[in-house]
Amino acid sequence: AEVNFFALLHCLDFGSGWSAQLEQKTGRPFDEILLFGLIGLHLEGSKLDAEALAQISPFNLGVLLQVPISQEVEVAPAIRQDRDAEEKPLLMMFHRTLQDISRKLRERGFASLGQLVLAESSHGFGASGE
Repeated sequence: AEVNFFALLHCLDFGSGWSAQLEQKTGRPFDEILLFGLIGLHLEGSKLDAEALAQISPFNLGVLLQVPISQEVEVAPAIRQDRDAEEKPLLMMFHRTLQDISRKLRERGFASLGQLVLAESSHGFGASGE
C-alpha cells in the first residue's frame, strides 16, 4: 500500500506553475495539497487501486484537494452564477492522469500502481543487484 501511495503521489507531482496561486488560496504548500488529498482519499476507505481511481470525479478530486472546480460569481446585482474556477484546468489534468493510470493498469492486468512498480522492479536493475 505504501509503494502504491507514493507512486500515485509522484504521478500527480506536476503543475508547479499553479503552486503560488494554490498556496495563496489554501494556505498550504503545493506538495502538501497533493499529500493531504491522497491521505483524505485513503481515509475515506479507498484502496487507491485501479478501480477506485476510475471512480474519482473531477468534483470529488477538487474536494479532496480542497481546490474548488467552480466558483460563484456575481454577474449582476443579486444575481450569482457558477463559473469554472481558475484552477479547473489543473484539476482536470490531475483527473485525466488518474483516469489514464487506471485504464493502463487494467489493460495490463494490474490491480494498482504499486503492484506494477513492484512487478517491474523485480525485472529491472534491482533484481540483478546492479
